[in-house]
Amino acid sequence: LDKLLQITGAEAGEIFLEDEATQEMVRGVHSGLLPEGLHEKARFRPGEGFVGAVAEAGGHMVADDVSRERWLLRPKMREIGLDSMVGVPLRSKNTVTGVIILAALGTQRFTPEDMQLLSSMGNQISVAIENARLHEKVQRMATLEERERIAREMHDGLAQVLSYVNTK
Repeated sequence: LDKLLQITGAEAGEIFLEDEATQEMVRGVHSGLLPEGLHEKARFRPGEGFVGAVAEAGGHMVADDVSRERWLLRPKMREIGLDSMVGVPLRSKNTVTGVIILAALGTQRFTPEDMQLLSSMGNQISVAIENARLHEKVQRMATLEERERIAREMHDGLAQVLSYVNTK
């Protein structure tokens, strides 16, 4: 995110990840200036606000004049002076798993090259997120299997002791 801010010239950025249980986009990380303006709201339902709109649309969105946008749910952004925003979905297997948001002071126009870079980075980030989630599932499954193995061993050991006592 820091590198994306540096390359695009944006002053602030956030990455939102989907909460699989609630289907909401939840802020995972913030970088750059103005955290107080962006931290007013940290969860967005599909279609709610700019983040939710990007997630629901499944494609990038650009707002060159934030002050005129109806979906702006964080009014401090206007007060701070953020004028332009871009949002790119994080897609994995044709599913939106998150959203990258960049915001800039002034009416900075995000270029087509910026959009291409953001889309490419979004794809890479979504693959990394998917891999991390799969790794976490594998770890949970391994833990459960180990618990079951220990339970079987304890049961077998107890059965042997009871059998020995019965034989005596």
